[in-house]
Amino acid sequence: MDGKVSIIIPVYNAEIYIGETLTSAINQSYPHCEIIIVDDGSTDNSAEIISAFNHPNIKFYKQKNAGQCAASNFGLTRASGDFIKFLDADDVLSPDHIENQV
Repeated sequence: MDGKVSIIIPVYNAEIYIGETLTSAINQSYPHCEIIIVDDGSTDNSAEIISAFNHPNIKFYKQKNAGQCAASNFGLTRASGDFIKFLDADDVLSPDHIENQV
């Protein structure tokens, strides 16, 4: 089965983890992924770390703090994938995770 996967990552003050999380999302063996990141009003360096990732599959949005559900729902409105994968900002995917799920 083929299809585009939208990986939605709500972020709030995740500077410690977000770099590793994004690296794991970018390095998926499944080639048809977009990564949608919604910064939910972080007050740490999360936005700077995310902005340093210059990858064509990343879409980065910022919003005022409204909570994880609101950030996830906003990300869902921006998703163009056939499948949705919600990922917490402190989670790390194995390289074949999306491929195995699809």
